[in-house]
Amino acid sequence: EARIIPSAGPAGDHVFRLEVRNPRGEPAPGYTRHVLAIGGSFKGKVPLALDETPGAWTLKVIDVASKLSASRKFNIAQ
Repeated sequence: EARIIPSAGPAGDHVFRLEVRNPRGEPAPGYTRHVLAIGGSFKGKVPLALDETPGAWTLKVIDVASKLSASRKFNIAQ
């Protein structure tokens, strides 16, 4: 889940860019996409292939308008 928390008032609709990087830090363009964050919020899944490279992957969410971003790591077990 990703969301914008404005300093005042309710959040409007935003577009987020989801970027995924493999354990080597390389972009995984097949998983990169733009999503609509209604009211500044998006909740979803990134469906990965069953045979993806094990290790620590990174998901970065970027608000297209403001360029604010946040990243999280997730692991794929062997």
